[in-house]
Amino acid sequence: MTQTYIAYIRVSTERQGAEGVSLAEQQRSITRYANHQGLVITAWHEERRTAAKRGRPIFRQVMQELEQQEGRVGFLMHKIDRGARNLRDWADIGDAIDRGITVRFAHDDVDLNDVLP
Repeated sequence: MTQTYIAYIRVSTERQGAEGVSLAEQQRSITRYANHQGLVITAWHEERRTAAKRGRPIFRQVMQELEQQEGRVGFLMHKIDRGARNLRDWADIGDAIDRGITVRFAHDDVDLNDVLP
């Protein structure tokens, strides 16, 4: 069975979209990466909220979906800084990896499962 991916895109502010990291550009970048890598995206989630503090509702929803589908779905984001900017959310991403969830970043061409022991 082919692993599928949940894609997550995020901006902190509307101004950020004008600076080259718009939600649309993140989605295009992730789609190109997924096509190049042969990855199947089954769900897209977008959020307009800073990652400096905990409490992002869409991020929390994605973490719950990953937990429910443990090992059958991966997590795909645009850049490393789109995932989290606070230690607790990074710990949640690390916990997902520990449970066997593949975590990738399209722009940085990083698969955290390949770089973490």
